[in-house]
Amino acid sequence: MRKPSQILSIMFFTCLTAAFASDQWVTTGRDIEYPNELYFVGVGMSERGPEAAKQNAMVEVKKQITVKISASTLDEQFSLTSGNKEMSENRIESRSRLVTSGDVQGIEVVKTATQGNITYALAVLDKKNFTSNCRAKIVELKKQLEKLMTDANADVASAKIGAALDKLSEAKKLIMEIGDERTLLSSAAEITAAEGLNYTMTDIAALYEKCVSSIRMAKISGDNQTFAVGMVPSDPFVVMVSTADGAPVPMLPVAVFEGNKKILEKFTDDKGKAALMLGEKADMSVGAHSYTAGISLQVSSAAKKYLSAQDQTFGYTVQSNPCFANVQVDVSQTLFRDRDEITKKVIARLAKYDLKNDPQAENILKVMVSAVEAGGVEGLSQSSSFIKTEVTLSITLIDEDKKEAASIQGSAKGIGGSVAKSAAQGIDNVKIDKDLKPLLEKICGAKTSGPKLKMAVFEFKNRGYYATWWDMALNLSDMLVTKVINSGKFDVVERSQLDKIMEEKSLAQSGVVEESEALKVAKLAGADLILIGTANIGGGKIEADARIVDIKTGIAKCAMSSSAYSMSELRALADDLGAQIKGKCAK
Repeated sequence: MRKPSQILSIMFFTCLTAAFASDQWVTTGRDIEYPNELYFVGVGMSERGPEAAKQNAMVEVKKQITVKISASTLDEQFSLTSGNKEMSENRIESRSRLVTSGDVQGIEVVKTATQGNITYALAVLDKKNFTSNCRAKIVELKKQLEKLMTDANADVASAKIGAALDKLSEAKKLIMEIGDERTLLSSAAEITAAEGLNYTMTDIAALYEKCVSSIRMAKISGDNQTFAVGMVPSDPFVVMVSTADGAPVPMLPVAVFEGNKKILEKFTDDKGKAALMLGEKADMSVGAHSYTAGISLQVSSAAKKYLSAQDQTFGYTVQSNPCFANVQVDVSQTLFRDRDEITKKVIARLAKYDLKNDPQAENILKVMVSAVEAGGVEGLSQSSSFIKTEVTLSITLIDEDKKEAASIQGSAKGIGGSVAKSAAQGIDNVKIDKDLKPLLEKICGAKTSGPKLKMAVFEFKNRGYYATWWDMALNLSDMLVTKVINSGKFDVVERSQLDKIMEEKSLAQSGVVEESEALKVAKLAGADLILIGTANIGGGKIEADARIVDIKTGIAKCAMSSSAYSMSELRALADDLGAQIKGKCAK
């Protein structure tokens, strides 16, 4: 018979062993309550407290999942998403990506323990539930993929190429998601035929190529325009996008490029047409200018090569119409020794806009050129070393009454073998085209007696409910800007200036503003008048109404209205409104 002291000792050691066993997972990473055959198990630790330890434990569970994924499964997955180009040396990166890309649900923190200042946490994931969730997710993703591909094929059949391409891009993402879920599933169970892909990247690539190869773009109008210095192209560059069998392609982005620089972008309408109006973005210097209209899609290099073959070239010529001013050039101290060279450069730059230097002219154009060194490039010799400068060009017009009539300023960077050569390049780089226009009008002589009023033209409201004609009102207001500028009766506030003010004041980010807001914005822009209007499609025709409002009084000075029977007559409608403005509203 055991003594009471022996019984107490046995009970003590039994309790101690049980207590030790209950926290054994801290050192072993295993727990008999959660066998590895049924659970993914992770142990996390942290000196920052329980929450940090729990987060680390959950991450360890995810790592356990990715460790179970075989190299062959990873190779299979990425052969689907990257054309069999995934190499074995990328498997570590691939496993790491799956830790966060897969939607791992059901991880639970079941135990915590503290030893000294370190907190430990035990997290587990039931493999059966994990497997069930993965398979359910794959089924749902496959349904979404099936619908996308069915809809994409329907879009192709109805020549909705832009919509089809969008759906195919989404389908690519879904295939990658399905692949990720399949890969995660493989860590806990065998992948069956039910988890197979119903479409592959090859299927998408084939349909994508079919879409792109069916696109045709043709030039409709707007090429070979001619106008005088200070004006802008009166007609837009118009292109038609269709399929190989002639069906129009709506809602496809078409952009105008000057070299490699994108100038503007529009979407094709229901008839596959896109009207690209340069407006203030046009180069107004004397001579011939060329632009490229191209389909603006994010595609592979092979598809891009095909689309480039559809590019259309547009051009216009700015005719010589010389006017004269007494150009007086001053320079900063850094350029003083090279003043004559800088003066010649400034005069040559102005001559591009047919603005000639005449010391006897009554209008005086004061030009200030300053340059600040902004680093350099050291070569092996002096001839291969270059100086960078920040060049500022300020131009002020002093009129016949010796009053300041207008001023503009711009800055650009230059680089050259000397400060003077660097500044000379900077002068050519300064963007003054759109700002120089009102100054040119004043020097070359306005067609009206007395100073011209400044007008702010706002985007017209579309009162109709035809979503596919969403940019009709915008196109009409753009056309009217051109008409008002070319009338020579008003100075027009640049659209970029109005947009900047609206952004600063958080007004109508869509571009369409109410009359009260328009009056406030125009006043801040220094305008005297606003042109606002509406456009509506109904009863088989397009109807447009416009009015010009005096900013000081808030009273409408004149009102115009016109109509057309199709989008192809929108230009004629704008011409009619422009003629009414010139006849009714100009001084």
